[in-house]
Amino acid sequence: MRGVIFILLPLFFSGQCLAEAKVVFVKNVTRTNSPGIEFDTGACRYTVILCASDKTTTNPEALELTGIGLFPSKRGWSGIGNWLQFSLDGQELFPGKFRLVSLASGVRAVAVLETDNPAGIVTLTFSADQGSDALYFSFAAKLRIAVAGTKVFFRAYPGEFESVLRKNGKASAPLANRLLTARREESQDGCFALDLKQEPWIFVYDANYLPEKNHLRGTEYCASGILCNPVEIITAEVEKTRDCATLRLSLPGGKEGAVISADFVIWKFSDSSETGKRVMRSLVFE
Repeated sequence: MRGVIFILLPLFFSGQCLAEAKVVFVKNVTRTNSPGIEFDTGACRYTVILCASDKTTTNPEALELTGIGLFPSKRGWSGIGNWLQFSLDGQELFPGKFRLVSLASGVRAVAVLETDNPAGIVTLTFSADQGSDALYFSFAAKLRIAVAGTKVFFRAYPGEFESVLRKNGKASAPLANRLLTARREESQDGCFALDLKQEPWIFVYDANYLPEKNHLRGTEYCASGILCNPVEIITAEVEKTRDCATLRLSLPGGKEGAVISADFVIWKFSDSSETGKRVMRSLVFE
């Protein structure tokens, strides 16, 4: 990531010989009925859910996508198709026609999606390193027309929906959505402007997330983190509601022929919010 120096606290496989990070295209991901791209680093797994308008579409070179989700959980960074949203001068990427142009395992596993948007050719690159607990994400748009600005949204649902709990006859603790940055913690709902030079990462979690009790209550929780590159972003804000957190980023535009790009590091913590806090607070940036 250009402009940010970061150090991750080593959590997994320290000193061990690691197998390569693997990535495969999956025609039907369990619990979604959608195709996906599955990463296995040896330390964790992430599945990029390719939410398709036609559930029978399994051709990676002809994907009609309505959105993108992220597993290993429907909670946290949304697994149900509205995790990522993009627009170039208001021209939305979803729904849109995408194709998987590259898929390679190795020390770093990489998958590249491409779409031909009216504003330009857009590539979405997902990658993961062997032994890592993070997923890297970047996008680049080579413009065929001048664009005034770019918007990127990331959406998370840290706690289980109470309607789901009631439907399944399960007890629930009240939702307690929290936003954590390098400088503050917010428990109240509202919109919070970020100073990315001081707050390049955010962490969202549910304060009632108790992994040891989840199997008893039948609930699903997942804390989530993201690291942004301040050099690439003009403004950033988080809208926090009782059950959802949305990170909204404004990026520069560009002239015809220019390339707009941004890079992110993504985490989902389905075992413990405390693990997530420890990882995010271990990031060192300049």
